[in-house]
Amino acid sequence: MTASKFTFRTPTFKHLPPEQLGTELDTHLPRLFDAHAVLNGTAVKAPAFGGTFATNSGVVIITGNKLGLATGLSKVNHVVASLVAGHGTPLNLWVTAGPSVATTGAIDIYVFQPTSSGDNTPIPATGPASPPWYATGTAETTT
Repeated sequence: MTASKFTFRTPTFKHLPPEQLGTELDTHLPRLFDAHAVLNGTAVKAPAFGGTFATNSGVVIITGNKLGLATGLSKVNHVVASLVAGHGTPLNLWVTAGPSVATTGAIDIYVFQPTSSGDNTPIPATGPASPPWYATGTAETTT
């Protein structure tokens, strides 16, 4: 069985005499830096603080659809919307959302209902719904 290059542990340097400390550090630190570089290259990195990645969310009352809903973002990459069935009350509605086709930085949300009890073909909802939404994208930075 071969040892994983990520299970290497440096010896303790606490009780080493100063003349031996330099030699041990020269031997072991390059391995640590190499292992860190390999891990750093495979890690998923979060957006940098102060960068242009941004998120925003809200709740809007919709009857049928809401097109061009402003998000405060300069560009929307992804949006998620849902319907809240409070206290387990079943809803016979569907919600879809996406970046706005007509307005940059905005989203389009649609709420549908069945045509009738015997026809499940979706039509725009005739009653109000309040879907919460969450959008990610970019925000312009001001300098």
